[in-house]
Amino acid sequence: MNKRSSVIVEVIDDSGISGFGECLCHGQQSPHLAAAFLEHCYKEDVIGKDPFDTEIIWETLYNKTRPFGQQGIAINALSGLDIALWELLFGI
Repeated sequence: MNKRSSVIVEVIDDSGISGFGECLCHGQQSPHLAAAFLEHCYKEDVIGKDPFDTEIIWETLYNKTRPFGQQGIAINALSGLDIALWELLFGI
C-alpha cells in the first residue's frame, strides 16, 4: 500500500447546521468510488430523514449494500456518512 486518500462528507440539516465525516480509501480503493456510492446509492435514502434517526439510516443503508458485499468501499462510504451524521447531532 503506497497511497491513501479520502473523501470528506458533509451533511447539512434543514437549519443549516452541518457535520463532517471522512471515508478513508487505500490500496485499490478509489475516492471516486466512495463519492459515487454517496451520491448515487446513499443520498436518496438520507435526504429528508431526521438526523436523530442515525441508527435507522445506518441500518437502511447497510442493508442496501448487500448486492455489493458488506465490506470495502461500500462500508467506507457508509462510515463517512455515519460519522458526519453523528457530528451534526453532537458536534463531536
